[in-house]
Amino acid sequence: TTEADLGVALSGFPSPVMVNDQVTYNVTVTNFGPNTATTFTLTIALPTGVILKNVSATNYTVSGSNLIFNFGALAVGVNTNLQFTVQPTVATNLTFSASVGSTGLLDTNMANNFASTNITVQNFSGTLIATNVSAMTYNPQNGLMEQTIALSNVGTNVVTAARVIVSGLTNWLYNAIGTNNG
Repeated sequence: TTEADLGVALSGFPSPVMVNDQVTYNVTVTNFGPNTATTFTLTIALPTGVILKNVSATNYTVSGSNLIFNFGALAVGVNTNLQFTVQPTVATNLTFSASVGSTGLLDTNMANNFASTNITVQNFSGTLIATNVSAMTYNPQNGLMEQTIALSNVGTNVVTAARVIVSGLTNWLYNAIGTNNG
């Protein structure tokens, strides 16, 4: 029997997010050795209340609420990465988990074969207004088109997070930066 230590890590967007936001998670499987893992399976459990929007790898099947990936050899010290994007549809606390394993492999450290992360999903509860502060202008210093918008909370509820959707652009959206002035 071949010995190898497969480990999995799962990371995602920090809480909270709003209902219907799209959230991307990163999954990394690493072979810590001492031998090559000839095949392995990665299972990602999606909680109830999310819609799967995208997966960066194509070698998966869906079984119930699980994404199951079958991979070939993974050499010692090498990792494989993938991302998946989901859209939460309900306001709740959600738990995502990932597990890795291999038949015919003696895994020398089972403690790192499982990873999970939680996210809080909230309903939107504010009155926000987005306004153009400036026209789109060309900045010769960075070669980009720039425009400033302002997002204001005109309601009485605190808004912990906001999403601004920009449409009608005639150029690629390259970077978005902002400040929070209360």
